[in-house]
Amino acid sequence: MALGVNMSKFDGPPPTEPHSVSALLRTLHMTDASVYKQKVVLREWLHDHLPDPELRLSLRRNGYGLLLDERFGRITRETAGHG
Repeated sequence: MALGVNMSKFDGPPPTEPHSVSALLRTLHMTDASVYKQKVVLREWLHDHLPDPELRLSLRRNGYGLLLDERFGRITRETAGHG
Protein backbone atom coordinates (compact mmCIF):
# COMPACT_ATOMS: atom_id res chain seq x y z
CA MET A 1 0.00 0.00 0.00
CA ALA A 2 1.83 3.09 -1.24
CA LEU A 3 1.57 6.40 0.60
CA GLY A 4 -1.00 4.95 2.96
CA VAL A 5 -3.63 4.86 0.21
CA ASN A 6 -6.16 2.14 1.00
CA MET A 7 -6.95 0.55 -2.35
CA SER A 8 -9.36 -1.98 -0.78
CA LYS A 9 -12.18 0.57 -1.01
CA PHE A 10 -11.65 0.51 -4.80
CA ASP A 11 -11.88 -3.28 -5.13
CA GLY A 12 -14.02 -4.47 -7.96
CA PRO A 13 -15.09 -2.56 -11.03
CA PRO A 14 -17.03 0.64 -10.56
CA PRO A 15 -20.67 0.55 -11.69
CA THR A 16 -19.58 1.97 -15.04
CA GLU A 17 -16.00 2.19 -16.19
CA PRO A 18 -14.82 5.79 -16.43
CA HIS A 19 -13.99 7.09 -19.90
CA SER A 20 -11.82 10.04 -18.84
CA VAL A 21 -9.02 10.57 -16.37
CA SER A 22 -11.08 13.20 -14.54
CA ALA A 23 -13.97 10.74 -14.11
CA LEU A 24 -11.55 8.06 -12.92
CA LEU A 25 -9.96 10.43 -10.39
CA ARG A 26 -13.46 11.33 -9.12
CA THR A 27 -14.29 7.63 -8.78
CA LEU A 28 -11.08 7.09 -6.82
CA HIS A 29 -11.71 10.19 -4.66
CA MET A 30 -8.37 11.64 -5.78
CA THR A 31 -9.39 14.87 -7.55
CA ASP A 32 -7.84 17.06 -4.84
CA ALA A 33 -4.74 14.89 -4.31
CA SER A 34 -1.28 15.89 -5.48
CA VAL A 35 -0.21 14.71 -8.93
CA TYR A 36 2.28 12.41 -7.21
CA LYS A 37 -0.48 10.70 -5.20
CA GLN A 38 -2.72 10.59 -8.27
CA LYS A 39 0.01 8.79 -10.20
CA VAL A 40 0.42 6.24 -7.40
CA VAL A 41 -3.29 5.48 -7.31
CA LEU A 42 -3.67 5.47 -11.11
CA ARG A 43 -0.71 3.08 -11.40
CA GLU A 44 -2.38 0.74 -8.88
CA TRP A 45 -5.73 1.02 -10.67
CA LEU A 46 -4.12 0.19 -14.01
CA HIS A 47 -2.58 -2.91 -12.46
CA ASP A 48 -6.07 -4.42 -12.06
CA HIS A 49 -8.04 -2.76 -14.87
CA LEU A 50 -7.87 -2.50 -18.64
CA PRO A 51 -8.73 1.06 -19.68
CA ASP A 52 -10.93 1.46 -22.73
CA PRO A 53 -9.63 3.47 -25.73
CA GLU A 54 -11.29 6.70 -24.54
CA LEU A 55 -9.65 6.46 -21.12
CA ARG A 56 -6.26 5.61 -22.65
CA LEU A 57 -6.48 8.70 -24.84
CA SER A 58 -7.54 10.85 -21.87
CA LEU A 59 -4.65 9.53 -19.77
CA ARG A 60 -2.17 10.40 -22.53
CA ARG A 61 -3.68 13.85 -23.15
CA ASN A 62 -3.53 14.66 -19.44
CA GLY A 63 0.10 13.70 -18.91
CA TYR A 64 -0.36 10.18 -17.54
CA GLY A 65 0.74 8.33 -20.69
CA LEU A 66 3.91 7.04 -19.05
CA LEU A 67 1.74 5.06 -16.64
CA LEU A 68 0.21 3.27 -19.62
CA ASP A 69 3.67 2.66 -21.07
CA GLU A 70 4.89 1.23 -17.75
CA ARG A 71 1.95 -1.14 -17.52
CA PHE A 72 1.35 -2.14 -21.13
CA GLY A 73 4.53 -1.13 -22.96
CA ARG A 74 4.97 1.58 -25.53
CA ILE A 75 3.17 1.01 -28.80
CA THR A 76 5.37 1.98 -31.72
CA ARG A 77 4.48 2.23 -35.38
CA GLU A 78 6.24 -1.09 -35.96
CA THR A 79 4.33 -2.73 -33.10
CA ALA A 80 1.05 -1.40 -34.46
CA GLY A 81 1.82 -2.80 -37.91
CA HIS A 82 2.28 0.57 -39.59
CA GLY A 83 6.01 0.20 -40.18
